[in-house]
Amino acid sequence: MAGAPQQKMRVIAVLLLAVIILTLSSCGTGKQAVNEPAGTPKPISDLTFSGIRQQRKDALKIEDWEKLRDTLIGQRVQWTGRVLHVTEPKKAGSPYEIAIDMDPSGIEFSYDDVIFLLPKDQATSLAKDQELTFQGDIQEINEMKGTVDLVLTIRLDKVTIMP
Repeated sequence: MAGAPQQKMRVIAVLLLAVIILTLSSCGTGKQAVNEPAGTPKPISDLTFSGIRQQRKDALKIEDWEKLRDTLIGQRVQWTGRVLHVTEPKKAGSPYEIAIDMDPSGIEFSYDDVIFLLPKDQATSLAKDQELTFQGDIQEINEMKGTVDLVLTIRLDKVTIMP
């Protein structure tokens, strides 16, 4: 019977070792991240709104444009435009929709060239025709069919208003 206590100790040791291994493996590498940066920010692309519009105009086939458009999705841009309107959400607590005109002032017609969402505290501080510099990730690029001049609307995600 002298072997029974040793057997119990071995079982307990193996169980403890298993718990330690499982705990460390659920933490990724088992190393604790101390003062490591949250991640490298996405670089800002040199794409311009007018450049994207021109690329669409220059595309000879719709398939060429669709392939190009797919490469633009997800890229981070920093642009400056004018606030066209701020739309209050229908559901309380939801973000406001911001529409931006990217054409120079003085153009007769204004379109929702860029659209993004902002929380209420940021959105309500914006005014119509206010110049605004912002960064965001291209989420979607749509075009209005049947227009004389090409109308593109680019939806951005993860938007930051720049000072």
